[in-house]
Amino acid sequence: MRSYLLSVAVLAITIAFSMWYTNSKEKKVRYVDLIKVYQAFELTNMYEEKLTSLNEEGQRRMDSLSYQISLLDQKKSADELRFLQQTFLQTRHNYNSERERLSGEFDNAIWKQLNQYLEEFSKEKELDVLLGANGTGNVLSGNPELDVTEEAVEYVNEKFNGNIDG
Repeated sequence: MRSYLLSVAVLAITIAFSMWYTNSKEKKVRYVDLIKVYQAFELTNMYEEKLTSLNEEGQRRMDSLSYQISLLDQKKSADELRFLQQTFLQTRHNYNSERERLSGEFDNAIWKQLNQYLEEFSKEKELDVLLGANGTGNVLSGNPELDVTEEAVEYVNEKFNGNIDG
């Protein structure tokens, strides 16, 4: 019975020491400015170029239809004018819908990829916590020494370009 109590006491002391040690260990916490990471991410730039191209193409189509409408307006061909006006409105609606859809799709893809890369970055740097500062109050103030934004930007772009395995 005595050895049983001694074993229980040793076990209790071991557990207590383990809990104390775990809680006393300094946690490695860093933060990144998510807006800067998002804007500097090469995938963001790639998708922005695609949206710019879509905007230019849509604008050219609408300009062409506007010009045709102005020519028909001078000739006063009501049926053709009405048809072109409806075509113009439908084209503008389709263009705006497609732009919004693609913009949302691109944003989701960018954040999904960034979240994955930042999780891997955090593991590689052996961080206990990686906070995202984005101007909405998540991180109101932080010691600049804890800011790993530039490292994160470099990491996510290297990872995106296939220069980091994993």
